[in-house]
Amino acid sequence: MIGRNPRCYSTPNLVHITTHGSSSSSTAGLTSSDETTGSAEVIRNITELPPVDAFSTSAVLHYCKRKILVPYQRFLSLLGWRSQIATEDAHVCTLFCVRMHVLVVVLFTLLGYVLQYAACFRRDVVDGYKLFTVETADGIVDDRLVCKGTVLGLYAIPDLLHLASYCYTYYLLRVCESEQLQILMERVFLQAFYSRSNFITQPKLVSTLRIFLGLSLGWIALSTAIQVLHVAAEYPFFTWMQPSSSDAEVVLIVLLVLTTTWNDVIHVTIIMSYSIQCQLLNSFIRGLCERVREKSICLQEAVKEINESSKILKHLNDEFTIAVSLMMLHSGVMATSGFICTFTSGSFATRDTLTLATDLLSLVTWGLIFAFPLVQAARLSAACHCIQKLGLFLLTRPFGYQEISQMQLDSFLLYTSSLDMQAKLFRVPVKPAFLFSVLALSAFVFLLFARMELISFGF
Repeated sequence: MIGRNPRCYSTPNLVHITTHGSSSSSTAGLTSSDETTGSAEVIRNITELPPVDAFSTSAVLHYCKRKILVPYQRFLSLLGWRSQIATEDAHVCTLFCVRMHVLVVVLFTLLGYVLQYAACFRRDVVDGYKLFTVETADGIVDDRLVCKGTVLGLYAIPDLLHLASYCYTYYLLRVCESEQLQILMERVFLQAFYSRSNFITQPKLVSTLRIFLGLSLGWIALSTAIQVLHVAAEYPFFTWMQPSSSDAEVVLIVLLVLTTTWNDVIHVTIIMSYSIQCQLLNSFIRGLCERVREKSICLQEAVKEINESSKILKHLNDEFTIAVSLMMLHSGVMATSGFICTFTSGSFATRDTLTLATDLLSLVTWGLIFAFPLVQAARLSAACHCIQKLGLFLLTRPFGYQEISQMQLDSFLLYTSSLDMQAKLFRVPVKPAFLFSVLALSAFVFLLFARMELISFGF
């Protein structure tokens, strides 16, 4: 917890209340209008006093916990990654219910994988079936619907990536009990409490986190809509389950949509958890740079805060990015295969409108889910670069630091310029220049393929 340091933070200027003396000499000189004016002045000064809780660190942490942490932990407990019950002193029945909840979540996830394979329900394009001719021993020829492609490439490998990411997140949050996100949230809220500028405020932080929540809900809603369109464009046929009645078939289709949506919830939660941590750390680092520039924090305290930021970034790069990288690999494969099947198969113009709209929406959704953590990691690396330039900024424009010796400024410059703070995905540093290079290369390849007619648009 960050506490107040009288050497590093300026104390707020509170309004002092001045009362009038009650001696007979001063009372005799007061008229009734003076008494009225004095009383009004005292009341005005009292109303101008800030509330007591406005400068309370515990109040800030309580606000952060009530607005953000408690809803977030409840949602993680729904996915089985957190336990809302203390397992040390819990009853045997309670422990059994907690274990059963995790088991139900895993089984529901596995059921989604099985149903997708049984219905040939591809997540990239609407093209899951093909006719397979079978000739029996009696010479009877029978045409059957089977899944296109290989089971390993279309279903097994993507599902294994998804399951491995879920299990690793479970290990990180439930077994290791990682509290990095909670610690980071508390630090950012406290920094917004101490900051003088409007660069980072608590309402802005809450609004930003609500935007991320809205994006998550939007992605899940769009994914569910794509699945409904997929069912409407290509009615699922369960190749080897063979439901006994139409009612059982409808139940299987509903379960297919529900379990697939649940798997998408897991996917989006992992991606957005990483993106939120990048956003919070980005806000914390940029807010720290602003505080150093406005001299609301001393250099010794700034070095401590930078060290803490480096530790959080190291944990993010070494631990949480493993689960995110697996999910990004999954979504990247979906987006790439969807693009190839949609634009290079030569059937762009022959597809009906509903199928084409489903394929394009699926392509956009997978592409956004893949690109979003890349953008957040690049923004975080840009914020880390601001810290590396902070020492040079103070050395060239030392306004407010005239009392600091040149040796201290040189030491701070040497410290910041030697920092190696970069966001990483797949163990590779992600920078804004890297993203622009990849985007330019992708645009070049796309235009080249279109010019060589390797990509068909149907017109």
